[in-house]
Amino acid sequence: PEAGGEPRHVAVKFSEILEEFADTSAGRVASSVELEDEGIPGGDGKVKVSFHAEVVRAAPTLPKAALRPSLDVRFVLRLAATGLSSAAISRANREGFLRVSLAGVEQPLSKVIEHSLVLVDSWSEVEQALCELEAHLRDPSGGSIISLDLSALIASGEAGKARAVTSVVPQLGEPLTFEASVRAGPRR
Repeated sequence: PEAGGEPRHVAVKFSEILEEFADTSAGRVASSVELEDEGIPGGDGKVKVSFHAEVVRAAPTLPKAALRPSLDVRFVLRLAATGLSSAAISRANREGFLRVSLAGVEQPLSKVIEHSLVLVDSWSEVEQALCELEAHLRDPSGGSIISLDLSALIASGEAGKARAVTSVVPQLGEPLTFEASVRAGPRR
């Protein structure tokens, strides 16, 4: 507030009032800092800025990291072929009959697939992004669509690792299995 006056609105960068590694494990964070402001007539050029945030309601399956403020983070879905699926993928690549599609982005099927979850800025948004991913395999020659089930990964919550499985691939006579996980890292 101004000296003896009403509180007023000021615009400051979020990073000026909250430390990057602030402890948010309790689901709330508060900070108060004194900043310089030459716009205060007759004042000492200082203004106190206070910030308070609290998680009102959190789903029990959200990882604890979801309670931290979002910073410059990138979330990546990783699918790694397991067991016999690795050999089947090598065969599919030699014969060129399978491609993977994630969120409409199609790429060659490989033993390890990484896909950035676009527009995801915090752990609390990962579940929704995975639900909307429309993950599947496609046979370019016949156009058939083979579903890729990520529901176990979506349900894994804080564990963040699960088995993902396709429906039966006609050319192989069996489904493909992957170890699926999501990791957070710095944006590049």
